[in-house]
Amino acid sequence: MKIKIKKIIASVLTFMMIFTQMPVNVFAADTNISSDGSTYYTSTPGTYNLPGGTYYTKKYSTWENAGTKVRVQYNSSKIGTIALNILGDVINNPDKSGRFDFIRTDRNTDVTINMNGHTFTYSGNDVYSLCGFVENSGTMTINGSGGTIVSDEVGLNSKEGVLNVNDVTIKANRIGIYNEATVLKLKNVKFDESCGTDVQLGSNGTIDLSEYNGNAITIDIDYNINDGKKHRISPRGVSRDDLNKINFVRNSDKLYRVDLRYDEEGQYIYLAKHVHKWNYVLDNSDESGKTIKGYCSEEERNNECDYQDPDTTTAKIVLKTQNGEYNRGSNAWVENANGKNTNSFPISGDSYKLTYYQNGQQLSQRPTEPGDYSVTLTMNQVSVFGEFTITKAEYYTNKIYFKDKNWKEQDNCEYTYQGYQSEFGPYVKVNDGYGHLMDPNYVDSNAVVSYEYKKCDDDDSTYKPISSDKLLAELNSLKPGTYFIRGVVSETNHYLRLTTKSLKFTVLKAKPTPPRIVKYTWEYGEQPELVPESMLDNCQYSYKYYYRDTNVKVNKEYPDVGKYYLSIYNSGSDLYKSGSSPQKFITITQRTATLSWKLDGTNTFKIPYDGKPHVPTATVTNTVGDDKCNVTVSGEQTEVGTYTATATELSDSNYKLPVQNTVTFEIVKAHREAPTSVTATGTTYKGGTDGKLNNVDSSMEYRKDGENEWHSISGDTVEGLSTGKYYVRYKDSKNYYASSDKEVYVANGQEIKVKVPASQVGYTLSVSNTVVDYNESSTLTFALNKGYSKTEDFAVKVNGETVQLDNNNRYKIKNIQKDTNITVEGVADITAPDTEIKVSNKTWKSILNTITFGLFFKETQKAEITATDEGSGVNKYYYYVDKSGSEKSLTEKQLQAVDWKEGTSVTFSEDSNYVIYAKVTDKAGNIKYVSTDGIVIDTIAPQVSGVENNQTYTKTQTFTVTDNNLDTVKVDDKVVTSYTLVPKKGTYTIEVTDKSGNKTTLNNITVNWGKVKKPTVESKVYTGQTLTANISENGLYTVKENNGGIDVNEYDVQLTLKDPTNYRWEDGTVDTTVKFNITQATPVVTKPTTKTLTYNGSEQELVNAASTNGGTVKYSLDNKNWSTSIPTGKDAKEYTVYYKVEGNKNFKDVDVQEITNKINPRTIDLNWNKELTYNGKEQLPTATVNNLVDGDKCEITVDGDKHKNVGTYEAKATKVSNPNYKLPENVTTSYTIKPKDITVTITPNGGTYGEKITGATAKLNDVENGNHPEVTLTYTGTGYDGTKVNGTEVPSHAGKYTVTASIDDKNYNLTDTNTAEFVVKGADAGLKVKEVNDKKYGDQGFKLEVSHKGNGKLSYSSSNEDVATVDDQGNVTIHNAGTTKLKVTLGVDHNYDSDSKEVTLTVNKINHELTVDQKDVEKTYGDEAFTIHAQSKDNESAIEYASSDEKVATVDSEGNVVIKGAGKVIITVSQKESKNYKKISKEINLTVKAKKITVTVNDASKTYGDEDSEFTYVNDKLIGNDKLTGIILTREEGEDVGTYKIKVSQKEGSNPNYDITFKDGTYTINPLSIDKGTVVLGNVLKYTGEKQTQEVEQVLVNGKALNKEDYEVLDNQATKEGKHVLTIKAKGNNHTGSFEYAYVILPKENDKIGTGSFTVKTTGDVEISRDEIIDILIENKEITANELSEVAEGKKIEIVLEVKEAQANELIETSTKGYKVGKYLNITLNKIVNGTNESIHELSKVMKVTIKVPEELINKDSKTKREYYIARSHNGKVDILETNYDEKTNKLTFETDKFSDYAIIYKDKKELKTTVTASINKSNTKQTTKAKTGDNANIIGLMMLLVSSMFVMVFVRKKEN
Repeated sequence: MKIKIKKIIASVLTFMMIFTQMPVNVFAADTNISSDGSTYYTSTPGTYNLPGGTYYTKKYSTWENAGTKVRVQYNSSKIGTIALNILGDVINNPDKSGRFDFIRTDRNTDVTINMNGHTFTYSGNDVYSLCGFVENSGTMTINGSGGTIVSDEVGLNSKEGVLNVNDVTIKANRIGIYNEATVLKLKNVKFDESCGTDVQLGSNGTIDLSEYNGNAITIDIDYNINDGKKHRISPRGVSRDDLNKINFVRNSDKLYRVDLRYDEEGQYIYLAKHVHKWNYVLDNSDESGKTIKGYCSEEERNNECDYQDPDTTTAKIVLKTQNGEYNRGSNAWVENANGKNTNSFPISGDSYKLTYYQNGQQLSQRPTEPGDYSVTLTMNQVSVFGEFTITKAEYYTNKIYFKDKNWKEQDNCEYTYQGYQSEFGPYVKVNDGYGHLMDPNYVDSNAVVSYEYKKCDDDDSTYKPISSDKLLAELNSLKPGTYFIRGVVSETNHYLRLTTKSLKFTVLKAKPTPPRIVKYTWEYGEQPELVPESMLDNCQYSYKYYYRDTNVKVNKEYPDVGKYYLSIYNSGSDLYKSGSSPQKFITITQRTATLSWKLDGTNTFKIPYDGKPHVPTATVTNTVGDDKCNVTVSGEQTEVGTYTATATELSDSNYKLPVQNTVTFEIVKAHREAPTSVTATGTTYKGGTDGKLNNVDSSMEYRKDGENEWHSISGDTVEGLSTGKYYVRYKDSKNYYASSDKEVYVANGQEIKVKVPASQVGYTLSVSNTVVDYNESSTLTFALNKGYSKTEDFAVKVNGETVQLDNNNRYKIKNIQKDTNITVEGVADITAPDTEIKVSNKTWKSILNTITFGLFFKETQKAEITATDEGSGVNKYYYYVDKSGSEKSLTEKQLQAVDWKEGTSVTFSEDSNYVIYAKVTDKAGNIKYVSTDGIVIDTIAPQVSGVENNQTYTKTQTFTVTDNNLDTVKVDDKVVTSYTLVPKKGTYTIEVTDKSGNKTTLNNITVNWGKVKKPTVESKVYTGQTLTANISENGLYTVKENNGGIDVNEYDVQLTLKDPTNYRWEDGTVDTTVKFNITQATPVVTKPTTKTLTYNGSEQELVNAASTNGGTVKYSLDNKNWSTSIPTGKDAKEYTVYYKVEGNKNFKDVDVQEITNKINPRTIDLNWNKELTYNGKEQLPTATVNNLVDGDKCEITVDGDKHKNVGTYEAKATKVSNPNYKLPENVTTSYTIKPKDITVTITPNGGTYGEKITGATAKLNDVENGNHPEVTLTYTGTGYDGTKVNGTEVPSHAGKYTVTASIDDKNYNLTDTNTAEFVVKGADAGLKVKEVNDKKYGDQGFKLEVSHKGNGKLSYSSSNEDVATVDDQGNVTIHNAGTTKLKVTLGVDHNYDSDSKEVTLTVNKINHELTVDQKDVEKTYGDEAFTIHAQSKDNESAIEYASSDEKVATVDSEGNVVIKGAGKVIITVSQKESKNYKKISKEINLTVKAKKITVTVNDASKTYGDEDSEFTYVNDKLIGNDKLTGIILTREEGEDVGTYKIKVSQKEGSNPNYDITFKDGTYTINPLSIDKGTVVLGNVLKYTGEKQTQEVEQVLVNGKALNKEDYEVLDNQATKEGKHVLTIKAKGNNHTGSFEYAYVILPKENDKIGTGSFTVKTTGDVEISRDEIIDILIENKEITANELSEVAEGKKIEIVLEVKEAQANELIETSTKGYKVGKYLNITLNKIVNGTNESIHELSKVMKVTIKVPEELINKDSKTKREYYIARSHNGKVDILETNYDEKTNKLTFETDKFSDYAIIYKDKKELKTTVTASINKSNTKQTTKAKTGDNANIIGLMMLLVSSMFVMVFVRKKEN
């Protein structure tokens, strides 16, 4: 119960903790508004939560929704308050500018916004507020709870209804709250200083300040009050206190008064307007003289108007001027007293006037062009004056950019090589216009836009200029790369030259244009030929082909003959990208083979007869790549003669035979050697005539030595010959010349035999000739067999006589004249068998002299004896077991006396020492002894005492081990020789092993240490000396290290245990540390001192350094920022320096202290500007400072009497502007005003003799305003008529004079040029020349008509005298066609000017007169040439002939026309334009019709299923070397037997010179005969007694399979075993004929099938099932139905399983340890077909095999049980197969599917006294095991008893405790 109460209390407390931690701004809301940028609309009363965060409110189609997050809409059916809870700080960034509200409410809605102390920030351009009303007559309440509203423009915005604002701070840059037609009530509202206006009221807005308690607020209005009216801005019932809450009312252009007023409803705050009456005067307080002020003279409200005192009025306007650049704003403007521009006089609104002047001339409008100007500001007759200069401007926008395809500006551009377009730009943007290569006029009327470019990585000096008109071509010529380009705008009347910033652009590699190919058909092995003009520079081309039907890529460089798509791949270059062209249709035709002929590998086409057929071979020498194209050649010949060989077929369809496809060759008679097979048979008796020539034939002839005549031979022998020498040769024949002779001898003598021993034991003896002729020889050869030796009696005897063998054991019996007998004596087996004993993996092959007992085993061992004897063979095996333990081996005598047991193996298991002896005899009686080394059987495990399993000890423990054959003692898996366990972490494991592998293990032995406690150490204070800890030793530990230190730190004192083996510190370590601390000391400080400093413009250390004995002194000037550097000052003033010591590792900090010091100002050196220039104004000199610090500025105020005119005066310096400097003691200087240099501009004017002459005028430049120095003009010079001039009177006679200007004013000095040329022109003489009409070549001459005033002389000239000439009387002569200007010149005559006039004479060309004898002509292609004759009456240009189409006809310079092709052509006869004649031409229309011919297709045929042969055609004779092209031969579709039309046509546009009539041919498909077909049979049939069907899988004709519907199978069902015949018969129209095919039902037992046989047999002592092996071979596809069909037709097949004895197999021997190999076998399965052997190595499934156990392997020991197994070695793997042994038949049966090396292996086991039945997987027999003496079972029992006893003892002890 107590636990439950505790749990309840804990739950309640947890709940309370959670509840009290809940934030106050978490509300239970009806709806949570999402924080995305979309607008949330609602009209339903309730509570809504608005999350904090940043809002990106969206742009909407209507302004009232833009930027709005919450939109409260009116719904008359839903009345109630909507509450919005702001749950966090809100920032709104709308995506559209405008006057928008974050929360907007509709009409008639009541809304409460709870800010919960959060901040709302509305940022953007020209945006409004947190919330706003739209036609709202409801109430909105803002509860800030200490929150803040921040806005760039307006904080809150209300239009109607009531707005309550409570407990909120408003920060708005322009207006805190805007209130129009609304009651605004404020409570606990704070307006931040950042607000421009706290509240702005609309025309009907009022403000309730009854509960407002903040600072006085500013109120502004956005409307005008009519003159004299009063306007209410508050509710009724306000007090004077409410009025005091208003600071002021702000309005830019009207003056309002704020006051209280009463009406029938109560007191309210009102605004009233004051109406002014204005007077305007100069403001004398402005020294510049540019200010006009106004004051109000209206008396009605003079106590309220701020502008009625002329001295204090702030209603002013000031004329402002400034020098500036062209088009850079106003150079003259008017400002009010606040420095703001005004268009009218402030407050009054009256207009003022600005008037502009240049060079004393009034301008009609404000000047804009560069120049010097003055301006006057006039206000009601009051004027002020100013000056300004307009200079050429710099372009204020300096930008260059590109445009993309959407016309958006880009700061870079990419285009491909030669792919630049002018629309990209670049565009130069200057001022408000744009400069562009196509349209530069936006910039300035005279501006020229050009460009410069360079590569990105090049130096700026490499910029290359380009004009706009060449930019397109230049940019298109640039190689790919990255470049900079910049625009250059030229200097104009208005602007200075501009170079823009650089703009990067990139030229990319161009997409390559696909190349064109010359032709679309070419021979196999060729590549496309590209049109050179279409190939791109530096590009490499490769080709890809695609099959036209599948569009799969052809993976060959040279595709086969056929139709393809071709794609040309361009590798690209420095100008072009890589790329592939669109696919093109191409056709590859057969390549004409070039044949190289050889006959038998040589180039000689003559070969000797050899009885073999010969024919030349042809090789294709123009193969492509690795193609192999074999040539089939017919014409093979054998006999002598001259023949022709023909190449008939090529193996590669990509090639075709050439026209010349034959070669001649010759077979000539051969020479041959003498016959080699001829022998002679001697006569039986000497002198007889029964000798013979053997091995002869009818092609031979013979003669006897001494005879001349050759004798023919009719048979294979020549008989009846006497003894003697004979010659035999081949006789001359059609194919051979007579051969050389073979010499043979017919001898006498009787046959002699040479005999060897019939029985050869231990040796082999043979002779070279067993039968010899009389006196012939025979060689005997002797060899010993393995295992045999020669004895002392060894001899080889011939006819009883011993003969001596040579080194090769041979003897030659010479001159044999009788039968000879050979015998051998003294060969015997005297070598004992090679014998081996094997125990485990150890082997011994001899008797050991010394026995070492070093082999240990703990289980039963078996010794196996094996032997081999290559002589007489092994006879018997014996063994003897010696347990005496003797280390000496038995002697041979002792071995003869022991009790040997017969057998090949012996097992031994008792604990003892053993030596095993073996004795083996062979059949010759030889004996071999072998012994093993000492073997120990030990089955008892070692004993361990002193420690026990699972026990814990303290300090070191010792244990002992007992065992006679001890091998290793391991502690924790490490071998030890000392048996001690020292303390350690964890447990010990002891493992003891003897040499036999018996093992004893003890686990979980724990040995612990004694624990030692650490001492404590006291700390010391830092002294600067080395300090160490005070600590003493005791009996358990010593101080290993106590170095301590000097610095404050924590130091380690190292302690170590005296006996670490048995003791540990409490933390388990041998060495430990205790901490010794040195603590911080308090430092001693020496204070800093002051120094005297004077300003030098650089930072200076303010004090001398402080010092301390510890830590770091740091300084500061603000007690905040600290540094180790001494503070510095620059300016002249007083400084406070703070300093402190910041402790370090060894010292503590020292608190802040301070010291003051100052930098004194520098005394200046004055530099006076003592020489001034007159400027029309009163002046004082200026002074500058010589010794200023670099970068400093210091203005000097100068006082004294100002002077205007030229003279010398005095002035004084009184003040400096820079506090870092002070005036020197001497501040007075004298100065001079010198005359001003001015220039004069003379306007010469002048006139013409006899007319009005205007004198020169002069204008002085740079004269100060108000000054008018007088100018005097003087004329000097002589007129053309000699009249002299010198004075101020203006000259009147024609001539050139000098006018000079001069002045008399001490304030000015006239400089530069003051003279000009004054000209009185001579009068016009009135020279007139009458215009000349055009003439033509060949017209007569004429005279020019001329008139003039005065007596000047006339002269004439022609500009082109080749056309016409004119004499001094004006007579014109025409020479040639052309144009010339005829000039008339009148000389000067005193007061009349000279003059000249020109008239143009045009002499036109006339036409050639050309006649031609031909009109239009019509010809036919192939017609002869003809001539056109033409004549002309002039020879200025030759008669020329031209053809409009030389493919139709050509014409030479003589008019000879040659017809080239059909078509229409115009022959033009012409003469070119010449000097005096126009060009002329005449045309002759020549029509050449096409020649009519016929193309006839040759008929063709094929056999069904064959490929179509090539279609051919014949045509009528063509013209010249013409060949028809584009002829298309196609046949009707269809592959069935029948006739099809071969259609002929031509490609469009082919053979235009011929009008071709096409005649189609016939293509015949003949039926295919199947008479010579064959079949592929399906299933193999075995006799069942039931009717069976032989399946036919395929019918093949000429190697091709027929479709099932093209044939039927008859007679393919049978019941009887043996041979049967089925029939295949053709079906349908496409095939004819039939054929028969044998099939077989395999007999059950009979081997005979038809004329052949199928046999299954075995060799060796083995049995198999005939049916089983046949079934497996059928399944393995080793026997097929087709193969059995061949058996039925005579083939013989034998299936033979052969078992024979084999050599030893090492792999089996090493893989079957524990077994004895009885016999090695080789088992093979062979399929013999007509005597040819095929080995079968593996089957798909196993078959059963039974073999007989050899007699020598049958167990004859009744005390032993023998288990037999079959081991198989196949492909490197050995398997022991499951084997059944039948004791009755001594046969082994096993299953196998592999045929290779096998072995019969076995194990012998002795019978036990007590039998235990055990199941062995590999045998069905029961095995017995003999129980061992000293079996481990007794030991195990004792150990179990001992463990039980220990358990009982432990249990009893625990109970006692």
